[in-house]
Amino acid sequence: MNSSRLRFKASVGLDVLETPRGVALCADAIHQPNEVMEAPDTLIDIRFADDPLVAGHSAIRFYAGSPLMTGEGNSGGGAA
Repeated sequence: MNSSRLRFKASVGLDVLETPRGVALCADAIHQPNEVMEAPDTLIDIRFADDPLVAGHSAIRFYAGSPLMTGEGNSGGGAA
């Protein structure tokens, strides 16, 4: 397992299998464990405008994510 990469376990319409963890769209969601993080337009959201998945060929325009938490409050380390 490479902790510097984020692998997509499932995706629809995205031809990317992984991304560097440092530019992962879910990074902001992981750091806000008690709320859903939403970016209605990633092109104008300062957190994502320069992200390769937004500015590049993939052209992601909307993102929402929330950490997966256990019943004990532990983060699964991912976002959906």
